[in-house]
Amino acid sequence: MTMVVVGLIAAMAFQAAVSPPGGVWQDDTSSHRAGKAVMASSHPKLYKLFSRANTTAFVSFRLYSCNKRVRRCTQKHAD
Repeated sequence: MTMVVVGLIAAMAFQAAVSPPGGVWQDDTSSHRAGKAVMASSHPKLYKLFSRANTTAFVSFRLYSCNKRVRRCTQKHAD
């Protein structure tokens, strides 16, 4: 059950990184570049907080899944 929840959090974090809130700029202008998150230009402090939380969620998933694999491998070798 825990792995399902962790997997859903990872999927959410990945999707949020690929498609950030507010979308991305489609064109270059003097105030922004194409491909940059709209939220990063309009609300930089909030976007920084969002990025940190999103990165934390994804890294936590990676650490949890690696820890699970290591435990599984060490248990097999211990038997």
